[in-house]
Amino acid sequence: MSKVFIGLTDVASCIDDFKVGFDRIGIDTLSVAVHNRKNPIIRTKADYIIDLSFFSKFDNVLTRFFRAVYLKIYLRYLWRKATKECDIFLFIWSTFKYDFSDVKVLREKGKHVVFYHVGTDIRWTPAMSQDFLSKGVDPYEYAPEGNPKRSLVQKLQRLRTSEKYASLIYTIPGAAQLSLRPYKYYHVPINLQTIRENASQRKKPLVVHSPSKSALKGTKYVTAAVEELREEGFDFDFRLMEKLPYEQALELYEDADILIGQMFSPQGGKQEREALAAGCVVLSSFKKEYIFSKEKFNTEDDDNWVTKCPIVDVRPDSLADVLRKIVPDVELREKIARKGRPYVEEYHKAEAITKDIMESIHGRSRTYDIVPTFFQQEYEPEQDLVHIFNQFTQFVSECNWYQNEAALDRKGLTF
Repeated sequence: MSKVFIGLTDVASCIDDFKVGFDRIGIDTLSVAVHNRKNPIIRTKADYIIDLSFFSKFDNVLTRFFRAVYLKIYLRYLWRKATKECDIFLFIWSTFKYDFSDVKVLREKGKHVVFYHVGTDIRWTPAMSQDFLSKGVDPYEYAPEGNPKRSLVQKLQRLRTSEKYASLIYTIPGAAQLSLRPYKYYHVPINLQTIRENASQRKKPLVVHSPSKSALKGTKYVTAAVEELREEGFDFDFRLMEKLPYEQALELYEDADILIGQMFSPQGGKQEREALAAGCVVLSSFKKEYIFSKEKFNTEDDDNWVTKCPIVDVRPDSLADVLRKIVPDVELREKIARKGRPYVEEYHKAEAITKDIMESIHGRSRTYDIVPTFFQQEYEPEQDLVHIFNQFTQFVSECNWYQNEAALDRKGLTF
């Protein structure tokens, strides 16, 4: 019987959802979450929590030294335990080694490795901007990279290591501009048993928005649109969800009528799916023509999750107009809201996602959905970083999945 390791970064509190999903299909798990200042744990019930938040309070040479020693010792213990007990390793963002060299060791031990790339762990801002702009999508408003070379090396090290050694890779088109290997689409897992549905809509709707990661969410555009409608006399309540515990956030989704998600990601995130399951009308960036095309997806089926998804597409320049239409129309809102729960049940149920992992590993399901082409065919790299791109392309060029579909030399990139 298989046992699955899950860790080490609890992005969007997904470790618990994966644990629940595996448990419901009869698979044991060992889970680890690393907690530090940049990765606050909201609700994790991981088997082991490595809490580094204390060290993060004191930024000096001594505390950084003890933090590194503490983390190294704890991870060494968990590495030994995991490699002894588990035969499948599901990594989110981080692995046991900073340079990801442990992934090669796991494959040499005969383990299966699954990577979930969730966004900025592999997203390179210049490539993302080129890709989004060429397809009519607003790029994320990220701050400039502090050390671009170091950041690029870390992202490529993570990505190319997964491409070379993983049994499966899950990610999203909005993060995969540097990808070479075909990958499966990442449907964020949702534990539906924790979310009650209430699709009834008030005449005077409650509109909610979370300002966390405000640059990604586009909070300044949301508040501007809300003020614009209020000045025009539209009747609705508005609440910012600020630093709510997870359980309270779920209760608010159940009470709210409309959730405004993020303005820039062309697929939305976990919050949007939880709000759909709770019966909210969800407004978020969801540019369907960017996410899906027959050329991009390994399917001929037009009746797929993208066309079924009831998220209402909005961007900074369209949000106010969409709110003008939807706020006063109770019947329209209820029609949209009642599509949310069935959609999440079909595509985001935690046990369905973990079942897909197991079936794909054991050859009973296809191992990829999307063949990436942007990096080889379109990306115009920064010339002072070309040698880094080429170094990591060479690292995977002998893999059996690798195909050179571009010119041998394009803008200095070699394939």
